[in-house]
Amino acid sequence: MSSVSNSQGIGSGTVSRTVDWAVTLVTILAGLLFAAGGAVLYSSADRSWIAAAVAEGTVHSDGLTDAQLVDALHGLAWWGGIGLAVTGLLFVIAGVAFMAYRTRWHRRRAETGETGPDTTTNAVIGAVVTVVTSFVPISPVLGGAVAGYLGRGDGRNGVRVGAYSGLVTSIPVIVLFAFLIGGAAVVGVEIGVGLGAAAVALILLVALAVTVLTVVGLSALGGYLGVEFSERST
Repeated sequence: MSSVSNSQGIGSGTVSRTVDWAVTLVTILAGLLFAAGGAVLYSSADRSWIAAAVAEGTVHSDGLTDAQLVDALHGLAWWGGIGLAVTGLLFVIAGVAFMAYRTRWHRRRAETGETGPDTTTNAVIGAVVTVVTSFVPISPVLGGAVAGYLGRGDGRNGVRVGAYSGLVTSIPVIVLFAFLIGGAAVVGVEIGVGLGAAAVALILLVALAVTVLTVVGLSALGGYLGVEFSERST
């Protein structure tokens, strides 16, 4: 393949409607699983069940009274369940929106003969690969590599589309952490341990920042490697 075609990339023009449907279905399925997990967690926020577990010593805390511990666990389960459900709903909406976007893209391409990389599609596909391979420690690298390979171009373009893929992957994590941080703050105020809750919220915020930076960084690295692989394979 010539350097000109490499700079243009395969441009998602070779991303077929089958791939579009696969990405959409995987995204919606992930959303349904998250929503189901949220429903289970929300339903487990039963105060009497939690109180019984605390009374039996199954759950205990050295820094909280039994009553405070019951309230804390109940509140966190409630907030966590809602957070998972909302994250699942966003996945479903994203899947539908992606298919609508790709349908318009194919129509516009047929009308105008437009060519060139579709960064949005490549980033989303990379994010889906990251989620599907999340059982692998370097899954962001794999997702970024797929995004970079699809977009091709030069190393800078690979880093860019890989980073975009990492950002897309991080969106559900950010949403879920937002609910956990908010829940920790609200629960802490309600049970009278505001300072401790603030410390927990700060720890969660730092963990979120580290997670997002790690995912984006590894995805950017993967994007660069994907471009390098595409150049060596042509």
